[in-house]
Amino acid sequence: MKTCPNCERPLSPGMTRCPYCGSAVPITSDEMVYASFYTSPVQYYAGYNDATRPGKTISGYKSVTTAPLPVPRSKRISTLLIAAIIMLTLLLAISGASLMYYAGVIHPARMHTQATATALVRQITNHHATATAAVHNNSTAIAGKKTASKATAIAHAQATTYARASDSSQQKLYVQSTRGKPTFSSPLFFDTGDNWDIYPTKDGGGCTFTDNALHSSVFQDSYYAPCIAHDLHVQNFALEIQMTILKGEEGGVIFRSNANDKNFYSFRLRCDGTYGLILTRDDGHTTPLVYDKNTLIKNGNGKTNIVTIIARANIIYLYINKHYVGSASDNTYRAGSIGVLAVDRQKGTDVAFNNLRLWKL
Repeated sequence: MKTCPNCERPLSPGMTRCPYCGSAVPITSDEMVYASFYTSPVQYYAGYNDATRPGKTISGYKSVTTAPLPVPRSKRISTLLIAAIIMLTLLLAISGASLMYYAGVIHPARMHTQATATALVRQITNHHATATAAVHNNSTAIAGKKTASKATAIAHAQATTYARASDSSQQKLYVQSTRGKPTFSSPLFFDTGDNWDIYPTKDGGGCTFTDNALHSSVFQDSYYAPCIAHDLHVQNFALEIQMTILKGEEGGVIFRSNANDKNFYSFRLRCDGTYGLILTRDDGHTTPLVYDKNTLIKNGNGKTNIVTIIARANIIYLYINKHYVGSASDNTYRAGSIGVLAVDRQKGTDVAFNNLRLWKL
């Protein structure tokens, strides 16, 4: 659903300016496709670390060398004493060897085992902390996602409710604007005497009343044929007319035309189901104000669609087959004449118009 980036009110697809606050509205890539229909020129007639395991290098131990005690030659040394000395020497040797073995083998091994165990405990602790953090982050992310999803759902529901209320309001506007007696009405079977443009063109098209309809036709690529009723000059109004594209691709209604019919608005429909509200300046310089595709349009040649425009000051409301489809805010033109047109893109176009009704508001 498209909303205004400034006031956040819902907007009709294809709108380039918010009718509520007047801010410019960016257009999407899909809308650019529809816009290209109306901006092409037409002229009048138109994404482990290898961490070192914690440990400790053991160093600083020195080997100890023991020497035999000197024996005086002047004394007899008893066998027992000699044996005692020998035993003592053996004990010292064994103790020294044990000390060396402990210092060189057992103690380093114990220290290594202790360091390994410490590292393992730290690693397990780190994994536990990482897992705990992951669970916490995951829970937080899930909670955040749930909160964001809930907020999005609420905002969408509010926007949908607002949009429905807005559409309902625009539909009420349609009923109110068209329920009274028209200021002017005609089946357009023949010239109504309101100073319509009636002319032929060299390509065989033009404006004429024929076959019980007002026809606008053009058979030259990139040209349009306007048919203006110069005496039907209005400012605030509701206009409704039936249009049938008999041949070709595009036709529409002109309003607030002035300056020799070179400056005007036009509400156009195409056979593929797209529509646009177009601002024309100086004969051929066009600015799409609204453009989109809508299933309300009866597609194809020979299908009749009812087009309604309600213009109040700078706000323009658009209806197709009596249903609201969009609106725009623009104050370039405040008043002018009404009319119809056919646009030839490449195939030649003939559009028939009937049952014109006009209410001054």
